[in-house]
Amino acid sequence: MVISAQETKTDRKKFAEVDETIAWTMKMPSGVTCSCTTTYAFNGINRFKAFGEKGWFGLEPAYNYRGIKGATSKGPIDRENIDQFAVEMDAFAKCILEDRDSTVPGEEGLRDLICVEAIYESIRTGRHVELPRG
Repeated sequence: MVISAQETKTDRKKFAEVDETIAWTMKMPSGVTCSCTTTYAFNGINRFKAFGEKGWFGLEPAYNYRGIKGATSKGPIDRENIDQFAVEMDAFAKCILEDRDSTVPGEEGLRDLICVEAIYESIRTGRHVELPRG
């Protein structure tokens, strides 16, 4: 995977200690390219959308505790409206109580953090960062 990232700060005082806007691309070994942006600068951007060869899917709003709505190129996603964070905490607690592994192992989080570090390295160096396979 290759990651390339840039950071934008339009208000250096307001965003002195946090990132304002980061845009990055991730090119996967398969050739799939992800174009991503995260920002604290624009109130109300609360969506996610993914495009593929056979259609698209997305969430809007995407990051609320409740009221998440999904759609695909074939129509709306009809799911029960839940507090996904509460469900996640319940699942973690159940793993502890039942002494079993989580369906989302720590290695998943580690891979996420490696990507985040590569994003920051790309911002610092102005270069693409290639991550090892695996």
